[in-house]
Amino acid sequence: MAPVPDGHSPPPADLPGTPHIEPLKAGTALWRVHSGAYTATQFKPVAPKSSYDGGRFDALKDGDPYLYAGDSSECAIAEVWDRDIGPGPDQRFIPEASLRGRMLSQIRVRTDLLVINVSVPAATRFGQTAWLTTCDAYDYPHTRQWGDWLRRKAPAHAGFVWRSRRDLDRVSYVFYERQILSPPAFEPIDTVTVEHGPGRARVEATMLVHNAVFKVKSP
Repeated sequence: MAPVPDGHSPPPADLPGTPHIEPLKAGTALWRVHSGAYTATQFKPVAPKSSYDGGRFDALKDGDPYLYAGDSSECAIAEVWDRDIGPGPDQRFIPEASLRGRMLSQIRVRTDLLVINVSVPAATRFGQTAWLTTCDAYDYPHTRQWGDWLRRKAPAHAGFVWRSRRDLDRVSYVFYERQILSPPAFEPIDTVTVEHGPGRARVEATMLVHNAVFKVKSP
């Protein structure tokens, strides 16, 4: 029996099955949280510099731009601010400084795209388990290796889709600019800062549902 992937098992040499590829239709609206250094539809061209930085399926090298998004503002917000705070019945606190320099954007898909479903049960088609989309951030170096392998081995696609660990009723996406056949893939709808105003209010309301509030860090 083949070993079950556990975050430390490397990807196999060959793709063991056919990944489930599904369409993402032109006109679909998505949301993303991003640095103010980037525009609403700009892909991030820089890979994480350490195991503790970045997201689940970041590119492994600079110059391989990627873009994360959610199917709703609630998903995009939770993926950013619910990641590094521990669970518990008491109200949780997020450093207010984490809002600084960040933007919340709504974007629209311009052309039909194909994405690989990497949640279970679809992930079992290429030998994975729920670990791939639910593990903690300390395993991200391993999930990125699996993502890079899948990108190279699978049929043509623009990125991945999976059920958000932060809200199982919503889905997250990652797209890779090199794999977009008819760029640009997205067009901007709206962008707001999350430091104040409507953007700040939306972030606070979403995180309150997650039993978390923003707090200035004590000196």
